[in-house]
Amino acid sequence: MELTCRQVLEFATIEGARACGMDSKIGSLTPGKRADIILVRTDTWSMTPLNNPVGQFVYNAHPGLVDTILVDGKVVKRDGKLLTADFARIRRLANDARDDIVRRAAGKNGLQLGGEWIPQPYRSAE
Repeated sequence: MELTCRQVLEFATIEGARACGMDSKIGSLTPGKRADIILVRTDTWSMTPLNNPVGQFVYNAHPGLVDTILVDGKVVKRDGKLLTADFARIRRLANDARDDIVRRAAGKNGLQLGGEWIPQPYRSAE
């Protein structure tokens, strides 16, 4: 069975909300539902010419094209920048988590920091 781009978009919106049991609150722009909206830039090569917006969104859009996000009607991202994120804290937490994982792994499977490490295939302890 072939799927249309519109069906794929519906899977990501209303059908995704329905699968989570939240279709009465989210998944479509309907009065009474939360206003969760993304605005995607269309002034890029991948979105030009914009002759099939749904198809181009499905095939060509990516997170880097998300310009604005509204969650429950409140703007949380504008001009491609998150308004609510403390990047210094996020970076510190990510680095701390990485360091903890490396410490706890204690070199198992050859784990090391840097670009040279290649994980070994998983082998069960039979």
